[in-house]
Amino acid sequence: MEYGPMHRITYKNQNHSIGGTSQSANTYENKYNYLPNSNRLANISGVDQTFEYDPAGNTLQHNFSNSAQGTNKQMVWDENNMLKAIRVGADLQYYIYDHTGQRTIKGQGVVEEVNVNGQGTTVTSLGNFTVYASPYLVVSRNDNVSLHYYAGSERISTRLGTNYNKYQNGDGGVYGPGSGELLPTQLKDIEYAIKEFILPSPTIQNDPQMEPDCEDNERCYSLYFYHPDHLGSSTYLTDESSIPRQFLLYLPFGETMIDQKAGGYDSRYKYTGKENDE
Repeated sequence: MEYGPMHRITYKNQNHSIGGTSQSANTYENKYNYLPNSNRLANISGVDQTFEYDPAGNTLQHNFSNSAQGTNKQMVWDENNMLKAIRVGADLQYYIYDHTGQRTIKGQGVVEEVNVNGQGTTVTSLGNFTVYASPYLVVSRNDNVSLHYYAGSERISTRLGTNYNKYQNGDGGVYGPGSGELLPTQLKDIEYAIKEFILPSPTIQNDPQMEPDCEDNERCYSLYFYHPDHLGSSTYLTDESSIPRQFLLYLPFGETMIDQKAGGYDSRYKYTGKENDE
């Protein structure tokens, strides 16, 4: 690693191997070039990458000159500089936050090129919403509930529940402020965010091909405990019988170095304990 006069990284040479086999995702030699009088990256050579920013300094585009080295990314930000939507190749994600800046809804979708009467056209869809009703209750994109337990601000365990219908009240409504249909203002906000990618308004629908949760086919246990390191990153994950079910190690800047699983559950909460979006 080399640094410049402003303590910015200017050169990084990283070699990650397991059992003598190089791991291409984490092995690279990069030079970092910055915009004049700024901490914003202009480009990265090695794996050739370029960046574009908005006036507030938020990254709008992260592009690769060679598609074999990475997938181009586009981002949309709101007035509070919170990430509103991201496009990675053909995949879309969209986010809604509460007044404190905590994420309450995450939607996932796709961009597809289709032929209609011999004419090519672009269609987009968005759905499979994850609802963060509170820090303690999350409804997954496949409608399964997970309950989260904390010691202060540290997540210590997760209990995997069943379909959210089990938690309905007598009127058929789901408990919690994050329940219910998308509001008209939220639908308009989705349309605005997706149009920033120069894409047509999305159809709100769930993707039936979305991978099921491990609860759906009984490939996981019901209760898991987190054993974090000094940064709060999940390292060991054990089940209710104290048997290790997942082991994780990280490289210094957050890349996953080792991810070993015994069973079907893959914790979403990894480096520094934050959720790792797919």
